[in-house]
Parts: sequence; C-alpha cells; structure tokens
Amino acid sequence: MSELWQLAGSLLLVVMLVVALGAVAKRLRGVPTGGGSSVKIVESVFLGPKERLVVIEYDHRRILLGINPGSITRIGEQDAPGLSQDTVGDSHG
Repeated sequence: MSELWQLAGSLLLVVMLVVALGAVAKRLRGVPTGGGSSVKIVESVFLGPKERLVVIEYDHRRILLGINPGSITRIGEQDAPGLSQDTVGDSHG
C-alpha cells in the first residue's frame, strides 16, 4: 500500500512540474493573453439572424464591416476619433 502512495505522489509531482514549466514557457515566448490585441471591436449591430455590421479599430483607423455567413465586406473606413491628420501622418512616415 505504501508503494501505491509513493507512486501517486511521484505522478502528482511530475504533473505539477509539467504545468509549471508550461506556464514559464508561455511567459518567455511572450504569448499574448488576450489583452494585447491590436484589433478592437468598437460596436456590433445585428441586421438579421445571420447578418451584422461591425465597427473595428485597427492601426488608428475605424473600419465598418458587413458580415454574413458567406463573406466579410469592408464598407467604409475613417480615422479613429481623437486623432488629427498630423498624428496619423507622422505615424506612417
């Protein structure tokens, strides 16, 4: 019976070690945890059961997308609020 407890303890130790090493490896690779995304959904409006309009923000731009089950279509685009043309021009040059 003591051999069974020793085996179970060793197995638990190995599993804990694998989980800990996985967490360390993930941090070292710099894998984003969801908060560092450069694409943000600003607003989403359903037009029907399978169609919707979505405004996303990406690279200091707001992009209006039409989405249905078969496609995604860019409808329009503009500078994100709070940015002047000078600021946008400086970031690309």
